Amino acid sequence: MLWDWHIFQYRAEIPWPQMPDAQLDWVWGLYSVENWLTSNVGPRYSNWAFEPTDQIYNIGVAFRWERDQVLFVLKWTQ
Repeated sequence: MLWDWHIFQYRAEIPWPQMPDAQLDWVWGLYSVENWLTSNVGPRYSNWAFEPTDQIYNIGVAFRWERDQVLFVLKWTQ
């Protein structure tokens, strides 16, 4: 389970990113999500953190600000 200790209250869950060949690669997926969040939301632990999830094919993320949660959910699902 991937998660960070945090006090952020705005949570979101997204499916793991898929490689172009459709193989689920957790390292590539984690890098993709972390890179997007750092570029668009800001530093990990300051503006966002990984959040536990019960869904094996999802990544949980918690945010400091609601606007970042909404941006993430809307942009990631495109």
